[in-house]
Amino acid sequence: MERYFSFLQFTHIVFGTIGFLFGYLALFSKKGSYLHKKSGIIFVFSMVFSVLLSIFITFIPKHENLFLVLIGCFTIYLVFSGFRALQFKTKSISLLDKIMSCSLFFVGLFMCMQAVVRAIYSQKLNLLFLFFGATCLLLSWADYRFYKQVKLNYLTQHISRMIGGLIAATTAFIVAGLHLTQPLFWIVPTLLGTFFIRYNIKKHATSNPSSS
Repeated sequence: MERYFSFLQFTHIVFGTIGFLFGYLALFSKKGSYLHKKSGIIFVFSMVFSVLLSIFITFIPKHENLFLVLIGCFTIYLVFSGFRALQFKTKSISLLDKIMSCSLFFVGLFMCMQAVVRAIYSQKLNLLFLFFGATCLLLSWADYRFYKQVKLNYLTQHISRMIGGLIAATTAFIVAGLHLTQPLFWIVPTLLGTFFIRYNIKKHATSNPSSS
């Protein structure tokens, strides 16, 4: 079983690295350019495949990790919703989009409940479960508001979710690649990335006539 684990872990790292690199290439390339679009697509599919592998790994005996499964679901949601957002310029919300948003809400609710339960039994609050659980709940609420004005805000949605997925990739690199596993290194990339998201929305989305 460990042999399969090593292979899956190696493949996960390869696709995660590809997604990480092409994500930043898309971020810093000219928006709307061929390079931006193609690197963005590679980022999305590399990240989804990498995360699916990481979730599969957590079901291997001695490698179980509920938190990583939930974070994986959160990451897939970010890149998928960011990829879908641009299609809302001409298309309407589908049932799949609503299912994804509802699933994120229940993931967030479950993570917050886990934080409370673990605090009761261990007398110690699990900050990571609480932080990311609250983030999931806020994003699902943001989706609910977004669905009311899709045509106006699709670009804002695209920017925030794609950069959010890149933040998740960066966090994975710091925690898994550099082995900096303290809660601080899980949370700080999200906090810093939030300001970067706001900057890009102000720079690109608010100046776009179709998103103003």
